[in-house]
Amino acid sequence: MTAENKPRFFINFESEALPKITWQEMLDKKVVFAPQNVLAALKEAEQLLVTHPGPNFARRKVLAPEWFGYWKDLLKAPQLESGTGLVSSGDKLVKFEDLSSLLETKYRDENTGMLFVAGAEGHKGHVHAAKYMARVVPVTIWGFEQDEYMQRKDRKAPFLSLPLRLSMWVHEGTLTHLTVLPRNTRDLPDNDHYNGLFLGSGAKYFFVHEKDPYLTEKLARGEQDLDCRITHPYPLLSTTEAVQELTPGTMSIEEITNLFVRQNLRVIPDLPVESISTRVERLSIGVENAGLKSQKWDISEYLKGDFLKDLNRIGYNESLFVE
Repeated sequence: MTAENKPRFFINFESEALPKITWQEMLDKKVVFAPQNVLAALKEAEQLLVTHPGPNFARRKVLAPEWFGYWKDLLKAPQLESGTGLVSSGDKLVKFEDLSSLLETKYRDENTGMLFVAGAEGHKGHVHAAKYMARVVPVTIWGFEQDEYMQRKDRKAPFLSLPLRLSMWVHEGTLTHLTVLPRNTRDLPDNDHYNGLFLGSGAKYFFVHEKDPYLTEKLARGEQDLDCRITHPYPLLSTTEAVQELTPGTMSIEEITNLFVRQNLRVIPDLPVESISTRVERLSIGVENAGLKSQKWDISEYLKGDFLKDLNRIGYNESLFVE
């Protein structure tokens, strides 16, 4: 397993468990990596994040297993196709140029929803978005950006490759189809480019996160009689914020508690926040001593606490890719 270690970020993770194939070949042949291969690769990615030293090491050791935990559980499901190497995706993978005709012929009388995603590397916000869409429309389509899009981000490249991400999400039952978006080769303004892609997709509804800075423009796409704003029942950082380098120093008890309360990858999305908060405080320091509330604690020491053995679910949502 390897990954480039840039000054601030881990990017371009590679695993020997994965056959060599491009995302274009995957869509052409309608194949993805077998679940066993994806599982092996994700275990390697987790191992890299929890063993590589660096200023973010303590937090990565806690958060990386939770980020990958949802996918490890999913990929162990007995109903998944067996075998190694490459396996058929059926018609779940579809080339973008074929998407409109597929929706017209197969789902003419169904409500179809589209979401454009950049990295979608599988943290709790992404999983929640897929499940949210499926509660609103019966047919859900995700259009993945090509890797060049990541040049807009601080990382400049994803951690997990697009073929690996496609092979993860093809097993998420709430998604009906996956495609890869064409690049903006004509240098159109972003809104014009994505409006054109949505119209070309043939989908009826366009979904967007409720805190998207271009919410109004994006909600104007498609039909308007359903609520296509993806809402979250918990505070959520953007992917860019989630991979920023940590500031050294100490954290208050309230900040530490909130760190664990607002993250819960495996319980998506309805675990009551109050009960988690109560449990975290009880397991960590005990709330009976009010004087401790104002104390400052070093996060690296805090993460060594025995309470972690008992706390079953600690979510993603903080920086993982930084050294």
